Amino acid sequence: MPHTSLHISPRSILRSVAIVGAYLLVVTVAMRASTTLVWFFEACVFAALSWPVVQKLHKHMSNVAAILLITALLALSVSALAAIGLKELQAESAKFQNSVPAAVRDLERTEGIGSLLKKLQIADDIERFADQITNQVRFRNADLRGIASRVGEGASAVFVVWILTVMIIFTGPTMVNGAIELAPESKREPLRWVLTLAYSSSARYMGFMALQSLAMLGISFTVSTWLGIDLPGLLAVIAALLAFVPYVGIFAGALPVALLALLNGPKQAIAVLVGAFILQMLMAYTVQRKVDAATAPVGIFPTMLAAMIGFSLRGPGGLLVGVALAAMAMAVLGDTGAMRTIRRLDDPDTSGSSVTTSPQIT
Repeated sequence: MPHTSLHISPRSILRSVAIVGAYLLVVTVAMRASTTLVWFFEACVFAALSWPVVQKLHKHMSNVAAILLITALLALSVSALAAIGLKELQAESAKFQNSVPAAVRDLERTEGIGSLLKKLQIADDIERFADQITNQVRFRNADLRGIASRVGEGASAVFVVWILTVMIIFTGPTMVNGAIELAPESKREPLRWVLTLAYSSSARYMGFMALQSLAMLGISFTVSTWLGIDLPGLLAVIAALLAFVPYVGIFAGALPVALLALLNGPKQAIAVLVGAFILQMLMAYTVQRKVDAATAPVGIFPTMLAAMIGFSLRGPGGLLVGVALAAMAMAVLGDTGAMRTIRRLDDPDTSGSSVTTSPQIT
């Protein structure tokens, strides 16, 4: 059997070392700048979603005034939801403090399990826990310096994302056109067509999902308040966020409402589930299909995956960003006609044939 020697040239070794070094450098920089990159992506998504609204408001006011108006409306909405949530937590903590420890004290007076609870001092532990929770939500004996520090960090992050969003709103189209000009001349118009159609369809899709989310916010809050269910504001926010998931989000958002309605009786819980199921079916087989046909058919799995990843990284804001990025990605990957044009330009057998001319982009 002939003996073959493996020859490795110094150039290949240097190339391998350079590739590994460059990869480690990119990973290290990306890990250290992960927060900044997340802020940038959030700003890109917020700017893309705000741009159509700014353009419509531009008919009646300047772009600066439109941006300030949108910012004020969002700030008021978030502040109102936060105030409602804090008020609900304070009310629920007071209810817990007044009822649960007293109920455990009553159990201690019973035979059998009462003596065991008294030996374990369960009532004392629950009473201390209730007092601690109530003091925290009412800011009694709280670490005001730590709270101020966390609030300041959050406000700084919001301010940075807002500044980036405003900058991208004004410079985004120029940046995109500059990036397209870097492509070969034969592919510039098809690329512009793909991006224009993808942005338009994904923006319309997110607009519809936002309207559905607002509708679920109102429906969940109204139903929870009418049935006397605790924490209606928190349940409404959860239902609104889950409404961004197509075909199952409305029913999923109703599950927490039904779970708390079970405390008032099984009939209320069943009524909530049946109503949510009927509403979900009506939306899925009438409105959602038409929206998918007219915009971008994102689908359940990509939306859920993007929503979970976004929520794990940045909470509710990350969930919205993840869904928006998924809609944009699916719109780009969708068959818009221009993608076929780009593929034919790459095919030497069809590059000389006539291709579809992209529409004029204004």
